[in-house]
Amino acid sequence: MVREWVVGSPLSVNLDSVGYMTGDYGGLDDLRLQSAYPIAEGYKKYVGLGARVNLSDPLQLHSMDLTASYAPNAGLPIEERFHAKIGYQHAAWSVRAAYNLADFYDLFGPTKVSRKG
Repeated sequence: MVREWVVGSPLSVNLDSVGYMTGDYGGLDDLRLQSAYPIAEGYKKYVGLGARVNLSDPLQLHSMDLTASYAPNAGLPIEERFHAKIGYQHAAWSVRAAYNLADFYDLFGPTKVSRKG
C-alpha cells in the first residue's frame, strides 16, 4: 500500500497558480492567534480555572503566550485569587512575567512553585 503513495515531481506544480504576498514583513505586527484553550492550575493548595492563548507570526520568529486563571476560594485573600502569566520569545531570546504565579503541577506534586505577587 505504501508503494502506491506517489507524490509526483515538483516540476509539475504550476508556480503561477500558487498564492504569494509582497511587501514588508511586519514581525510583531503580524502576530495572529494560533490556539486558545481552557486550563486548570494549582495555586498553593487551591485550584484555579482559566484560559491560555498562544500567538505567533507566520514565520514563527515572534511568539507570545498569555495565561489567566482565577481561584474562587474563600480561603485565599482577594488579591491572590487572580493569576496571570505572559511570555514572549524571539529566536533565542525570551522574556516572562507573572502575577501570583500558578502552575499545573501544583495540583499534584509535593513541591509547590506558586508565588504571591
